[in-house]
Amino acid sequence: MKRVVAAVLVAAIAIYGVWRISRGAGGDVRAIQTIESKSQVLKLTNQDNGASFSVPKGEEIELRLAENAGSTGYSWELAPPDANLFDFVGKESVYPQRPVGSGGEAVFRFRAVGAGAGDLALKMWRPWEGDASVKNRFSAHFEIRP
Repeated sequence: MKRVVAAVLVAAIAIYGVWRISRGAGGDVRAIQTIESKSQVLKLTNQDNGASFSVPKGEEIELRLAENAGSTGYSWELAPPDANLFDFVGKESVYPQRPVGSGGEAVFRFRAVGAGAGDLALKMWRPWEGDASVKNRFSAHFEIRP
């Protein structure tokens, strides 16, 4: 009986901890990834959503997000980044030659231009339908070193 009570208590504490972290309390359990790349390009994808990175000033950040704007109308839109930290280099849509309606990628490029901490945030939506159409979001936190 004591083992069952102990197991239930441990499970309850674990569930509570996960809940608190998901609500933003109790700190961030994700480790900040320090990037010391030789190429000076940090390449991110949908799988990096919610991650934190530490990059040197001057680092280029390339973000590739899956999209299918041509047939669904959903496209990624960037929330304006902090201009003191990030220089928006550009966006391109990459759609390999496949059957009509096949998906592709939206590729966003930034350069870390100032020391400090900030986020890059995007939403996938149909702009003409407004915020109710938001289908997905992406965000990543950056600490930019001098």
